[in-house]
Amino acid sequence: MSKKALVIDDSPIIRKMVSFGLQKAMGYQVIQAGNGQEGLDLTSEHDFEIIFSDINMPVMTGVEFLKAFREKNAVTPVFMLSSEQEGVYKPQCLELGATGFFRKPFKPNTIQAALKQLLEDL
Repeated sequence: MSKKALVIDDSPIIRKMVSFGLQKAMGYQVIQAGNGQEGLDLTSEHDFEIIFSDINMPVMTGVEFLKAFREKNAVTPVFMLSSEQEGVYKPQCLELGATGFFRKPFKPNTIQAALKQLLEDL
């Protein structure tokens, strides 16, 4: 059984970029969602080893997703993705239990390096 990752973002390009890095470099089976509600629904159907979520999305934001997900799972690493420049959401996400925070745009190897560090720390 392969490791599963969830990538939640309303941008298909970002989903593909993050998914590609997770699949090719890290060996994850990746499932994608276009908004926080879709992602939350998928967490009831699958056990994910890691989750990446955008913040600004329609239907359910990444912050809303994180809060709802942490009510049922406090262990799975959740990394937040955002293009915000002011750092408004970062403290809130970390307080809600986010594992880390990536500012878009980012290079795919940035995510891979963070995952390798996370795995070393476990």
